Amino acid sequence: MDLNVFWTFTAQEDREGIFRYWNDKSGDKDYSKVLNNIINDKLLQTVIFPDAGIETNRKGVYAHVIEKHYKLFYKVEENSIIVLRFWVNTQFLSRLKTDE
Repeated sequence: MDLNVFWTFTAQEDREGIFRYWNDKSGDKDYSKVLNNIINDKLLQTVIFPDAGIETNRKGVYAHVIEKHYKLFYKVEENSIIVLRFWVNTQFLSRLKTDE
């Protein structure tokens, strides 16, 4: 199955905010690049095995744990994987909303 990956606006903002945090904290972009590669590898696996993520309490929404500290929330629609959020696990779940 050939699936395309799309990021919602909110998920893109999540990812960019996390990268900015690490760039500012470390003074370089090294960790952000590593984290981005890990995200891309996980998304490639998801294209091959779209239902391999952890099922959430929202119908059709799955999650992958990234580096213990993050979750990548996504859903599968037709021929697409839609990344809904890239979430820092230390945030309160009550703040978790998606662009659906």
